[in-house]
Amino acid sequence: MVRFGADQILSGKGGTYTDEDIDALISRGEERTEAMQAKLQTDAKHNLANFSLIADDDNGTDTFAFDGKNYRGADKGKGNFINQPQRQRKRNYDVNEYFRETMNTGTTSGLKAHAADAAAKKRKKGSSFQDFQLFDSARIEKFNELERELATKKEAQVAAIKQMRETIKHAPMMALGAAPGQSKEELTKLAGEMEQKLSEFKLPEEAEAERKKLMNDGFPDWSRKDFKVCLICGLPK
Repeated sequence: MVRFGADQILSGKGGTYTDEDIDALISRGEERTEAMQAKLQTDAKHNLANFSLIADDDNGTDTFAFDGKNYRGADKGKGNFINQPQRQRKRNYDVNEYFRETMNTGTTSGLKAHAADAAAKKRKKGSSFQDFQLFDSARIEKFNELERELATKKEAQVAAIKQMRETIKHAPMMALGAAPGQSKEELTKLAGEMEQKLSEFKLPEEAEAERKKLMNDGFPDWSRKDFKVCLICGLPK
C-alpha cells in the first residue's frame, strides 16, 4: 500500500479523503500486487526450466572458465582411464575348519561302504555242497575262509580309522609343539593312507578267479538221484 498511493494519504497536509477513496486505493494496490507476484512466478519458472551450466553462446559465462582460461575438454585425448584392479578380500584361514573338511570329504560314506562290505563277507557262511554235486568243497571253503579273515581285518582297520579321526579333532597343530607323530597334520595324513588301503582287504584276483571256476565245475542242481543216473549211464561229468 505504501508503494501504491498510501504514502500520499499519510503524508498529505490537506484535503479530505473519503472511505471510497481509501477502498479504491486498496483495491488498486491489491491488483498491482497480484500482477507483480504472477510475473515473479513466471520468471522463476522460466529461469529454472532454462538453467544450464553451459553458456548459451560464446559471450556467455562458462562454469569451466577460470582465470581467463577455459578448461572444458582439457582432458580429452589423454587416453582411456585404466580401472584399478578390485581389491580382493582375504579370507580368514581357519586351520580347524580345513582339517574338518579334509576328514569329512568323501570319507564318511566311504567308511560306511567298507564297513558294510566287511560285515557282509564276515557273516558269509561256507557253501553247503553235497558230495554228489561234485564240487571241490575243500578248496572252495579254503578261499571262503581266507575271505572271512580279510573281512575281519578290514573291520578292524575301519574301526581304527574312526578312532583316529576322533583323536584328530583334539590333536594339537605341529606348529604348537605337538609330539612327533601326534600332530593334527601327521594324523590326518596317516588316516588318509589307512583308508586308501581298505580296498586291499579282498581276495587276490588269482584266488577269486579259481574260486569262480570251481563253482562253475560243480552241479548245484543235482540231486542224489541225478548222480546215480549219471553213474549208471556212464555219462561224463
